[in-house]
Amino acid sequence: MKIEDVLDKDEKIRDVWGKILSIAEVSDDRHLKEKAFEMVYFAKLLANLTIADFDLFNRTISLEKADVNTYRLLKIVETKIRTNNYEMAGQLLELLLQKISADAYFDESKLIEILEHLYKNGQIKYADRIAIGAVERGNFGAVIYNNYHLVT
Repeated sequence: MKIEDVLDKDEKIRDVWGKILSIAEVSDDRHLKEKAFEMVYFAKLLANLTIADFDLFNRTISLEKADVNTYRLLKIVETKIRTNNYEMAGQLLELLLQKISADAYFDESKLIEILEHLYKNGQIKYADRIAIGAVERGNFGAVIYNNYHLVT
């Protein structure tokens, strides 16, 4: 990926990611699928995560892996918050909670921090669904949801 050519870094990442993913998706080799799952972390390397990249991310997460580094996955979501791309952050986090095994634990304080950003920046529909999904997974209680829906 370091070879100089006409493709920029993001295009090189997308190209490699897409090609390896296409091979892994049709393979019966569990080891290959688990290694291909690691490409999900490429999302953090992309300067601009697009809707097409979201499709790559979704397809990669669908490969499933027994031992998932949820901390690294949340770092991908945080990069979208740092660039003020709150909608994409909400979409990514919602997808992670839906697709990653219920046995995988997402850090409660990190989830609350991300949800605070989503609520404060108008992504209420994502924040609500994520908060409810996290409670259903057993990741934390409903305090953050209640803070934004408490009727006085």
